[in-house]
Amino acid sequence: MKNDKNKYKLIAIDVDGTLVNSKKEMTKENAVAISKASNNGVIVLIASGRPLSGLKQYESPFTYDTPFITFNGSYIVTKDTKKVIYNQPIDFCDGKSILKFIYDNNINVIIWANNQLYVNKINGIILNYGYKSGCQAIETNDYEYLCKIGINKILLYGDNLDLTNYKNVIKDMNLNVNLEFSSPYYLEIFHASASKGNAIKVLCEYYNISIEETIAIGDNYNDLSMLKASGKGIVMRNSPDEIKNMGYFVTGTNEESGVAEAIYKFVLNDE
Repeated sequence: MKNDKNKYKLIAIDVDGTLVNSKKEMTKENAVAISKASNNGVIVLIASGRPLSGLKQYESPFTYDTPFITFNGSYIVTKDTKKVIYNQPIDFCDGKSILKFIYDNNINVIIWANNQLYVNKINGIILNYGYKSGCQAIETNDYEYLCKIGINKILLYGDNLDLTNYKNVIKDMNLNVNLEFSSPYYLEIFHASASKGNAIKVLCEYYNISIEETIAIGDNYNDLSMLKASGKGIVMRNSPDEIKNMGYFVTGTNEESGVAEAIYKFVLNDE
């Protein structure tokens, strides 16, 4: 039986591994489905670990001044007028403790503070990351200053085994942060109260809609909070098996325009 097309009023879509394919391109099918849903009065938005500057190339199908969930939910900002709806940086002392461990051990790190990209070393990975993020990296050793201006996200990159070890060390510090893998090679750290799931709740209050009227579409572990929080959680077929086995609806892969498939099935009622 098909769902009532008026049931869902908000759709939050992850980007990497979900909205875009392996070439980091949004398919025409996904763009058309998003436009159609928006034209039907549904609030369709991005929920990403990226900064707003790293999402500009995907903005066109989304309606004017749509709020985008960035930095895994620690920062919600409208894409056109840059109105900040929510901002939750890492606590000063927690950030200082984490970055002291990182800098003392020369661990590869990317730090987003006050919407600027900071790193402890410039290399090819950083140059490529900065290009994709639309922001030039600044190399600095003054991590205390970064904590003062407000850090929305700390990103460790490298070998999965090393990152798992770093995660355990930081977890044992008992700080007020979340640690989540966005891919096997990226470990993201942000404030404990900041998550994509919490961001959806913030936007429900902002738009005066119920959580049951929301859909979340994602592919990885940093999407779990919004998958659990939303009225309808949808995961990609390219998601890890552990996530696909959690009972959420499984749509097509990011190569197969799985986002469009889900929107047609649950919002536009046109399979």
